[in-house]
Amino acid sequence: MDIALRYLVLSIIPSLLAYYFAPRFGRGRKRWAIACFFTSYPGLILLGILPTQAIPTLESYRRQHPNCARNGGGMTCVHCGSRSIRLWRQQVLLSVRHYHRCNHCGKTLYTS
Repeated sequence: MDIALRYLVLSIIPSLLAYYFAPRFGRGRKRWAIACFFTSYPGLILLGILPTQAIPTLESYRRQHPNCARNGGGMTCVHCGSRSIRLWRQQVLLSVRHYHRCNHCGKTLYTS
């Protein structure tokens, strides 16, 4: 029983946490879950401190993907074409960032 508990704490829990938190950092779930399975908690630390890929602003997203702008002023997802886009808010002390993510595929599309 002791070995099973140790295996759970050192391999499975970091993998599940990475699977849950990876999209919040703009990274792939499966890739980071596998990485954290083999590296355990140092992989989780790397997930949080490595620089993320730059997320475009609304203006640059429109310029890059002009076919995603709808006539009514809304946007569609470039990956799956869904019109369901949710606003996520991240606040660190006094800094507030808004991320727009697709409800269908979970990709972060742009910031505002």
